[in-house]
Parts: sequence; C-alpha cells; structure tokens
Amino acid sequence: MSIRVLTTDFIRSCLPNHPTRKKDHTWKKPDPGTIKINVDASFCAEIRTGACGAVAKDYVGNFIAAATWVLSHVSSADSAEISAIHRGVLLASNIGCTNVTLESDSMNALEAMESPEVYMGPDVTTIIEVTILSLVFKDFLHTLQ
Repeated sequence: MSIRVLTTDFIRSCLPNHPTRKKDHTWKKPDPGTIKINVDASFCAEIRTGACGAVAKDYVGNFIAAATWVLSHVSSADSAEISAIHRGVLLASNIGCTNVTLESDSMNALEAMESPEVYMGPDVTTIIEVTILSLVFKDFLHTLQ
C-alpha cells in the first residue's frame, strides 16, 4: 500500500500543474475615467465589533488610495458591510472622484443601497447618507464582487 501511495504521488508530481480550483472571481477594470472602490468588512459577533476597508484603483488598475476603519459598535455582518460601503463613498469623495464604481461582496448591503425605501434594518440613516453623498458624483454605480 505504501509503495502504491508513493508511486501515485510521484506520478502526480510529474504531471503538468493544472489549477485545482476554477477562477471564480478576478478584478475587472472599470470604464476609462472611472475609479473603482473595493470595500469589505469583518464582524465579530461575540463582542459586536468589526473592521472595514476600502481600496481605490483607476481604470488601469493602478493604486490610488486605501483606508481602514475599526467599527467599535456593530449589530451584524450586514451592518459592517453597509459601514464599509459608507466609508468607501467617503474615501471616493475625499480623493476627488467624479465617476465611481463601488464594489462589495455583500448582496444584502447592495440590495439595501438599491432600494433604501424598502430597507427596514438598523442602518437606515447610513444608507440614506450614502444615497445623499453619492449625488455629488457625476456617475455612481455599485456592483457585487
């Protein structure tokens, strides 16, 4: 049995490397003249805290700016993601963006942004503020990673 395992391992090591995992997501460039802001958040349910961050890149993929924030009081993972979107919009406005694509991996947070009048969670005021802040941009789009 040991010889069989060693032989199988040796044969596999001689084969060309193929990806074992299919690429499910790669960074996609925004349209020329557009800045892409990628946001993400973490949440610790035991102590109700979290953190979030945002990275801004241009349409070529060049780094422009980044920021991270500690979230001292967070009610849920969705709240942390909504805070990340809020902070991403603030980052975009602070660096003077006019055309922005904001990307998040939270479907719930993005759906709340799409229809703030329907959302009934604890972050209504944050969502309304994001809606108002995004009015300063010439073009503003939020997408799912």
